Amino acid sequence: MKGIQRRLERLEKKSEYGAPEMPTCIMFCTVAPGPDGPVNLGPKTAHIVVGPNAGVELSRTEGESVEAFEARVDQLVLG
Repeated sequence: MKGIQRRLERLEKKSEYGAPEMPTCIMFCTVAPGPDGPVNLGPKTAHIVVGPNAGVELSRTEGESVEAFEARVDQLVLG
């Protein structure tokens, strides 16, 4: 998590963004090759950056829909 935090801080410095614009959660999405180009398969991992659950990492379970995973992440981020 510390590596992700350091990368986020470097990006904030480059973009001149920071709190309160800082994201509370970062979603990592998978992409697969398709005949017409890359196909986004949705988020597989989420890292909560700020708030009471900062540092929590969540992974989408096998068979879990994108919507269900995002709802689970929102529940931790938004309370």
